[in-house]
Amino acid sequence: MKRSWASVLTAAAIFILGIVGLEMFGEEKGSPQNASEQPGVDIPETDQLDDPSLGLHQVALQDLYFEIPNQKTDVVVDRKIKDGFTVVDILDKDTGEIMFTYGESEGDVPIKTVYRDLKTETADVRLQVTVEIDKESGMITKVMDKHVSVEPQPFQMDKDNIYSTPRSGTFPAENLGVVAHLNVDWGTERKNRMEQIYEGFLIGVRKSE
Repeated sequence: MKRSWASVLTAAAIFILGIVGLEMFGEEKGSPQNASEQPGVDIPETDQLDDPSLGLHQVALQDLYFEIPNQKTDVVVDRKIKDGFTVVDILDKDTGEIMFTYGESEGDVPIKTVYRDLKTETADVRLQVTVEIDKESGMITKVMDKHVSVEPQPFQMDKDNIYSTPRSGTFPAENLGVVAHLNVDWGTERKNRMEQIYEGFLIGVRKSE
Protein backbone atom coordinates (compact mmCIF):
# COMPACT_ATOMS: atom_id res chain seq x y z
CA MET A 1 0.00 0.00 0.00
CA LYS A 2 2.87 2.35 0.82
CA ARG A 3 4.47 1.68 -2.55
CA SER A 4 1.17 2.39 -4.31
CA TRP A 5 0.71 5.69 -2.42
CA ALA A 6 4.31 6.73 -3.23
CA SER A 7 3.64 6.00 -6.90
CA VAL A 8 0.57 8.24 -6.82
CA LEU A 9 2.54 11.09 -5.23
CA THR A 10 5.36 10.73 -7.77
CA ALA A 11 2.90 10.77 -10.66
CA ALA A 12 1.19 13.83 -9.21
CA ALA A 13 4.50 15.63 -8.82
CA ILE A 14 5.52 14.87 -12.41
CA PHE A 15 2.12 16.13 -13.61
CA ILE A 16 2.49 19.35 -11.58
CA LEU A 17 6.03 19.92 -12.88
CA GLY A 18 4.77 19.42 -16.43
CA ILE A 19 2.20 22.16 -15.88
CA VAL A 20 4.82 24.47 -14.37
CA GLY A 21 7.08 23.89 -17.36
CA LEU A 22 4.30 24.75 -19.77
CA GLU A 23 3.41 27.88 -17.80
CA MET A 24 7.05 28.92 -17.57
CA PHE A 25 7.68 28.87 -21.31
CA GLY A 26 4.20 29.39 -22.66
CA GLU A 27 4.41 33.18 -22.49
CA GLU A 28 7.31 35.60 -22.78
CA LYS A 29 7.60 39.31 -22.40
CA GLY A 30 8.44 41.39 -25.42
CA SER A 31 11.79 43.14 -25.62
CA PRO A 32 11.61 46.15 -23.29
CA GLN A 33 13.28 49.49 -23.88
CA ASN A 34 16.83 49.96 -22.74
CA ALA A 35 17.10 50.89 -19.05
CA SER A 36 19.32 53.87 -19.93
CA GLU A 37 16.29 55.44 -21.63
CA GLN A 38 14.34 55.42 -18.37
CA PRO A 39 15.39 58.51 -16.35
CA GLY A 40 15.37 58.22 -12.58
CA VAL A 41 15.57 54.39 -12.54
CA ASP A 42 18.81 53.13 -10.97
CA ILE A 43 19.42 49.69 -12.50
CA PRO A 44 22.72 47.78 -12.27
CA GLU A 45 24.56 46.73 -15.40
CA THR A 46 23.65 43.23 -16.53
CA ASP A 47 26.07 40.49 -15.51
CA GLN A 48 28.47 39.64 -18.34
CA LEU A 49 29.95 36.63 -16.52
CA ASP A 50 27.08 34.26 -17.19
CA ASP A 51 28.04 30.87 -18.63
CA PRO A 52 27.95 31.20 -22.46
CA SER A 53 27.26 27.46 -22.79
CA LEU A 54 23.86 27.85 -21.11
CA GLY A 55 20.63 28.39 -23.02
CA LEU A 56 18.79 31.68 -23.43
CA HIS A 57 16.52 30.92 -20.47
CA GLN A 58 19.22 29.43 -18.20
CA VAL A 59 21.09 31.60 -15.66
CA ALA A 60 24.24 30.47 -13.84
CA LEU A 61 24.56 30.43 -10.07
CA GLN A 62 27.80 28.73 -9.03
CA ASP A 63 27.78 25.01 -9.84
CA LEU A 64 24.12 25.01 -10.81
CA TYR A 65 21.82 27.08 -12.97
CA PHE A 66 18.13 27.96 -12.90
CA GLU A 67 15.62 28.60 -15.66
CA ILE A 68 13.49 31.70 -16.18
CA PRO A 69 10.59 32.38 -18.59
CA ASN A 70 12.31 35.44 -20.08
CA GLN A 71 15.33 35.41 -22.34
CA LYS A 72 18.43 36.70 -20.55
CA THR A 73 18.85 39.42 -23.16
CA ASP A 74 15.49 40.89 -22.09
CA VAL A 75 16.32 41.26 -18.38
CA VAL A 76 19.09 42.48 -16.08
CA VAL A 77 21.10 39.79 -14.27
CA ASP A 78 22.51 41.12 -10.97
CA ARG A 79 24.92 38.76 -9.19
CA LYS A 80 26.43 39.05 -5.70
CA ILE A 81 27.77 37.05 -2.76
CA LYS A 82 25.65 37.31 0.39
CA ASP A 83 25.64 35.31 3.64
CA GLY A 84 27.52 32.37 2.14
CA PHE A 85 25.39 32.20 -1.00
CA THR A 86 25.81 33.22 -4.62
CA VAL A 87 22.66 35.29 -5.09
CA VAL A 88 21.23 36.27 -8.48
CA ASP A 89 18.44 38.80 -8.92
CA ILE A 90 16.62 39.02 -12.24
CA LEU A 91 15.40 42.60 -12.76
CA ASP A 92 12.98 44.21 -15.16
CA LYS A 93 14.93 46.42 -17.58
CA ASP A 94 12.31 49.15 -17.52
CA THR A 95 11.64 49.57 -13.82
CA GLY A 96 14.45 47.81 -11.96
CA GLU A 97 11.85 45.71 -10.16
CA ILE A 98 13.13 42.33 -8.95
CA MET A 99 11.30 39.60 -10.87
CA PHE A 100 13.14 36.53 -9.54
CA THR A 101 15.73 35.86 -6.82
CA TYR A 102 17.75 32.66 -6.57
CA GLY A 103 20.66 31.60 -4.38
CA GLU A 104 23.18 28.74 -4.19
CA SER A 105 25.40 27.85 -1.24
CA GLU A 106 29.07 28.66 -1.76
CA GLY A 107 31.87 26.09 -1.74
CA ASP A 108 33.46 23.44 -3.97
CA VAL A 109 31.44 20.59 -2.47
CA PRO A 110 28.99 18.03 -3.89
CA ILE A 111 26.16 18.98 -1.52
CA LYS A 112 24.43 22.19 -2.58
CA THR A 113 21.49 24.19 -1.28
CA VAL A 114 19.49 26.21 -3.79
CA TYR A 115 16.61 28.54 -2.99
CA ARG A 116 14.10 30.76 -4.71
CA ASP A 117 12.72 33.83 -2.91
CA LEU A 118 9.36 35.21 -3.94
CA LYS A 119 6.67 37.56 -2.71
CA THR A 120 2.95 36.94 -2.66
CA GLU A 121 0.36 39.61 -1.86
CA THR A 122 0.67 38.79 1.83
CA ALA A 123 4.01 37.09 2.50
CA ASP A 124 7.67 36.50 1.66
CA VAL A 125 8.27 32.87 0.69
CA ARG A 126 11.51 30.91 0.40
CA LEU A 127 11.40 27.56 -1.39
CA GLN A 128 14.62 25.61 -0.82
CA VAL A 129 16.15 22.28 -1.83
CA THR A 130 19.44 20.57 -0.92
CA VAL A 131 20.87 18.28 -3.57
CA GLU A 132 23.89 16.09 -4.21
CA ILE A 133 25.54 16.80 -7.57
CA ASP A 134 28.20 15.30 -9.83
CA LYS A 135 29.91 18.18 -11.64
CA GLU A 136 31.86 15.89 -13.98
CA SER A 137 28.72 14.38 -15.48
CA GLY A 138 26.58 17.47 -14.94
CA MET A 139 23.96 15.47 -13.08
CA ILE A 140 21.89 15.80 -9.91
CA THR A 141 22.26 12.48 -8.13
CA LYS A 142 20.05 12.85 -5.06
CA VAL A 143 17.72 15.16 -3.16
CA MET A 144 18.86 15.47 0.45
CA ASP A 145 16.22 17.83 1.82
CA LYS A 146 13.50 20.30 0.81
CA HIS A 147 12.02 23.10 2.84
CA VAL A 148 9.72 26.11 2.61
CA SER A 149 9.48 29.11 4.92
CA VAL A 150 6.89 31.89 5.01
CA GLU A 151 7.23 35.31 6.67
CA PRO A 152 5.34 36.48 8.59
CA GLN A 153 4.68 33.06 10.05
CA PRO A 154 1.08 31.97 9.47
CA PHE A 155 -1.24 30.56 12.09
CA GLN A 156 -1.07 27.19 10.33
CA MET A 157 0.44 25.84 7.11
CA ASP A 158 0.42 22.49 5.37
CA LYS A 159 4.07 21.78 4.48
CA ASP A 160 3.59 18.27 3.13
CA ASN A 161 2.84 19.31 -0.45
CA ILE A 162 6.44 19.99 -1.51
CA TYR A 163 7.67 17.93 -4.43
CA SER A 164 11.14 17.56 -5.94
CA THR A 165 11.05 15.48 -9.07
CA PRO A 166 13.67 14.88 -11.77
CA ARG A 167 12.40 15.83 -15.20
CA SER A 168 13.45 12.43 -16.52
CA GLY A 169 11.60 10.68 -13.69
CA THR A 170 14.72 9.01 -12.23
CA PHE A 171 18.12 9.88 -10.75
CA PRO A 172 20.74 10.79 -11.78
CA ALA A 173 19.02 13.60 -13.66
CA GLU A 174 20.03 16.64 -15.70
CA ASN A 175 17.17 18.76 -14.31
CA LEU A 176 15.21 18.87 -11.10
CA GLY A 177 11.87 20.55 -10.60
CA VAL A 178 10.78 21.77 -7.17
CA VAL A 179 7.14 22.64 -6.57
CA ALA A 180 5.28 23.77 -3.45
CA HIS A 181 1.49 23.79 -3.17
CA LEU A 182 0.78 25.28 0.25
CA ASN A 183 -2.45 25.80 2.11
CA VAL A 184 -1.85 28.76 4.44
CA ASP A 185 -4.14 29.70 7.32
CA TRP A 186 -3.49 33.27 8.50
CA GLY A 187 -5.87 33.00 11.45
CA THR A 188 -8.74 35.25 12.40
CA GLU A 189 -6.61 38.43 12.31
CA ARG A 190 -6.95 38.65 8.53
CA LYS A 191 -10.09 39.14 6.52
CA ASN A 192 -8.94 36.64 3.89
CA ARG A 193 -7.92 33.91 6.28
CA MET A 194 -7.02 31.15 3.80
CA GLU A 195 -4.45 31.45 1.02
CA GLN A 196 -3.03 28.97 -1.46
CA ILE A 197 0.58 29.37 -2.62
CA TYR A 198 1.59 27.47 -5.75
CA GLU A 199 5.16 28.09 -6.90
CA GLY A 200 8.17 26.20 -8.19
CA PHE A 201 11.50 26.31 -10.00
CA LEU A 202 13.76 24.24 -12.23
CA ILE A 203 17.50 23.74 -11.77
CA GLY A 204 20.37 21.87 -13.44
CA VAL A 205 24.12 21.38 -13.03
CA ARG A 206 26.65 23.35 -15.06
CA LYS A 207 28.88 20.80 -16.73
CA SER A 208 32.63 20.97 -16.09
CA GLU A 209 34.74 22.10 -19.04
